[in-house]
Amino acid sequence: MNGNVSAHLSQREDFPILVAHAFGLPTELRKVFLLCEVRGYTIEETAKTLGITPTVATLRLDRARREMRARLAGR
Repeated sequence: MNGNVSAHLSQREDFPILVAHAFGLPTELRKVFLLCEVRGYTIEETAKTLGITPTVATLRLDRARREMRARLAGR
């Protein structure tokens, strides 16, 4: 894996690994990551679902992606 989280989601065999790593994220990051990257929600949909602003959703998604890249690189 090269650390590109979105690319790995399209690879069926990597999906369980990604989900396992995602569940190691802090709750606020995990929720945004799963909604956007796994369920395909937009930032606006995610923000509305979680009751946060789109700016906060964007920041959390960025943090979650960075954390996931680090986790995937270290596996």
